[in-house]
Amino acid sequence: MNMAMKPFKAPGIPYWITVFAAINVVVGCVLGFGALFEPTQALDYVDGADALGRTWGGRNAGFAMALAIFLKHPAAYTVAFAGAAFRDVGDLVNVLVERPFELAPLIFVTLLLGIILSAFIASFTQARSASA
Repeated sequence: MNMAMKPFKAPGIPYWITVFAAINVVVGCVLGFGALFEPTQALDYVDGADALGRTWGGRNAGFAMALAIFLKHPAAYTVAFAGAAFRDVGDLVNVLVERPFELAPLIFVTLLLGIILSAFIASFTQARSASA
């Protein structure tokens, strides 16, 4: 295993989940800190919503940092991916009610939610067996 990934790899968690989590950390920090310091950089920014943009940035940066710090045990992966699933369910609802309706965001969010739920199930299964 790559020595750079070893500190972030929890026992029993598949490698693809660790890589997916690491990608979430990098993307969350870049987008989150970007929006925190420049709210117009937030995805789907609306003119005049600077406070919302900073809040979005702080939420994403905080989630990414927590993910990076605590991914040493399968239970941490379970909690992190549960939070990500709820975040993306909110994004899915937003895509469904947005007008005009667009198919591409629906496909993207649905695929991302599927990957997150798969990672959640795998980490939950590993956390349960580790605690037994």
